[in-house]
Amino acid sequence: MSEYTLKNNNSEVLLSVKHLRKEFPIKQTIFDIIQKKEKKKLTAVDDVSIDIYKGENLGIVGESGCGKTTFAKSAIQLYKPNSGEVFFEGIDITKVSRRELRKLCRNFQMIFQDPFSSLNPRMSVRDVLSEALTVHKIVEKSKVNTKIANLIDMVGLNIDQLDRFPGEFSGGQQQRIGIARALALNPKLIIADEPVSALDVSIQAQIINLIKDLQERLGITFIFISHDLRVVRYVTTRVVVMYLGKIIETADTEKLYRNPLHPYTKILLESNPNLDPRKREKKSLIEGEPPSPIDLPKGCRFCKRCKYAMDICHEKEPDLKEIRPGHKAACFKL
Repeated sequence: MSEYTLKNNNSEVLLSVKHLRKEFPIKQTIFDIIQKKEKKKLTAVDDVSIDIYKGENLGIVGESGCGKTTFAKSAIQLYKPNSGEVFFEGIDITKVSRRELRKLCRNFQMIFQDPFSSLNPRMSVRDVLSEALTVHKIVEKSKVNTKIANLIDMVGLNIDQLDRFPGEFSGGQQQRIGIARALALNPKLIIADEPVSALDVSIQAQIINLIKDLQERLGITFIFISHDLRVVRYVTTRVVVMYLGKIIETADTEKLYRNPLHPYTKILLESNPNLDPRKREKKSLIEGEPPSPIDLPKGCRFCKRCKYAMDICHEKEPDLKEIRPGHKAACFKL
């Protein structure tokens, strides 16, 4: 059992998600209405339950469309879930009033994938940061400029850049502004949604190191969503693997990377390119296309692409169960 697993046994749960489900209605065409076809829904997140501990950095990985971002946004109520419960420090935020949620939302913030589109191009950096501080009354008006100066210094920018506009900054600098905005409300949880995928490779390492440093220095809990498995391994302490709206495996980061259990996780890790040409091997490939989230198959959602699939896999959906201490997977083969 790893040190982090032992730590979790005594750690306080910050965010507890129970049976979360999020669906999006599919717009009907005029022909569907005339033929009185049943309205269809896209199931983005299906019965997901997980506890997130104070001070940890949880990574969420999986193919595009697996529900990573939708899960995170539903957990903090940017999307209203169809069902399930989300407890933030013991309070079910799915049942609180809009006024109460507004007070609570200062505790969880987001760093977005595209830094430029997440910033108002007509607002200076000073305005972007002061808006959050004044709306939520984080500090007194006389101390706003001091707080802003501290924030901009914390993310590695200069105070003389405060009166510039987002379009005057590079992509990496824009993301630093986005990080400063997320920190402005002194949040307890930050969701970093693909925070470096829109940046040049030369800048990515700087932003990753900044996030890692801030997490360690401030003790903020992070949910880190990424396609880059090398980044996830470097930044996170625990990893969740999602497939078609379900969690199929979760474990401490090093435990999962060294000994993945689920066939999908193994192939996902094998697909990660090896930068050393002497150690490159022929990779296993996932055959076929993932099923449609509009018409989910019966049984295991990965069975039609899995070379280990058995008869039961086509009939029954496997539960996420603990295979080893602190290591869970959803597979009948295990």
